[in-house]
Parts: sequence; structure tokens; C-alpha cells
Amino acid sequence: MDERFINFDSKSSLTDFNCVINEANVGLPEKSKTRIQIPNTSLYYDYAKIFGDVYSERTLEYTFLICNINALDTVELEHRKGMIANWLIPGSQHLLQDSAIPGYYFKAEVQSAPEYTDNIDYAFFKVSFTCYPFRIRNFEEGEDVWTHLILITMSHKTLHLMYQVVSKFY
Repeated sequence: MDERFINFDSKSSLTDFNCVINEANVGLPEKSKTRIQIPNTSLYYDYAKIFGDVYSERTLEYTFLICNINALDTVELEHRKGMIANWLIPGSQHLLQDSAIPGYYFKAEVQSAPEYTDNIDYAFFKVSFTCYPFRIRNFEEGEDVWTHLILITMSHKTLHLMYQVVSKFY
């Protein structure tokens, strides 16, 4: 079983901070209805007929396990927590990729500081991201899977096609 991790702000929770996802909640965006009541009637006018459906932001919540906790002393653990806090400083939006959702990313930002739980044998931290309502594809619709088409002529009678396939997911 592969470890689940995220890439956020060009850093990986697994390779840069040695943290894996213990629990994840990738929420769905809610539909926002804009309706007004027509005066002196029991009727409502729905603006979706004019503007289309509107969705609110989605929330992604992750609980991370700080790996190798038994090998860390208090100073090293506090140092790692500081590095993680600097990585997840609330502020502007960055791209967030979840390893469980390959081929897509979210525009996400952290709006509150991570919450830490320290015990003798383990340490967790929980962080919530506020995201654009929709996940976004890494590549355009209809884009080819291969990156290069190479034509090589071995002799004047034989034409060989070689496809160099490169995975765009990882």
C-alpha cells in the first residue's frame, strides 16, 4: 500500500517533511442558490436562470502523521513542527495535489494554523484548506498521452514508428 501525501506550494508532505496522510476529507462544493421573493406573492425568482449554477468554495481537511516519531526527541519534533507551520502559513492560494487524485489539482489556501496532537508514541497535525469549488485537470482535454513522435528510417524500405510514452500523472 502506497503512502498518501500532498504536494502544496511546490513541496511534498512525504519527501520534504516525512509526513503521511492518516485521514482525509475531500469535501464537495455546495450549490449556492440566489433567490428573491417577488413582493406581495408567495413566488420566488431564481437567478440561476440568468447566471447559471453557482457553487461555494470546498473544504479539504487532512490529518497527517509525523513519521519516525519514536526516533525524534522533543527538540527535533519541535523543529519539524516549526518547518511544517512555515510551509502551511495562512495566506495566498497555491496549487494542491493529492496523491489519491492523480491528474488533478486544487487551488487552495490555508486560512488557520495547523492543530497539533502530541502523544508519547505519535504526533498528528490537522490542517484545513479552503479551495476553489472545482478540481482542475493537469492537462487540457484531448491532449495526447505521448510527448514525442519520432520517425526513424532503418533502411529505405522500412519505416519504424517509435512512441516515447511519458506518464503525465507523476
